[in-house]
Amino acid sequence: MSADPLEELRERVAAAQAAAERLAEETAAGGEVPRSAGVARAELQALAAIAHAVRALLPEDLWEGLCDLLRGLLTLVRALLDRWIDALADSPPAAPAARDIPIG
Repeated sequence: MSADPLEELRERVAAAQAAAERLAEETAAGGEVPRSAGVARAELQALAAIAHAVRALLPEDLWEGLCDLLRGLLTLVRALLDRWIDALADSPPAAPAARDIPIG
């Protein structure tokens, strides 16, 4: 790690952005996203470290503005997830595969 706190913050933001882009690409591909608990925990710890570093660098009013922005983004994500879940719930279930079984 660098001795300059801003450089350290830039590195952590870049790492978090790369992780978010990987996750977005995996999610866009369709199927399930294979995630190990260790990788997810490490990414969450990196995000928490970024938040802590940003908190230490920003004045109170900017921090509150950033928190409001993040709160709005999380609300948007929740609304999108709710919409996708509703769309999935409205679609008819796939018919089970059936085959004829000869009797006697």
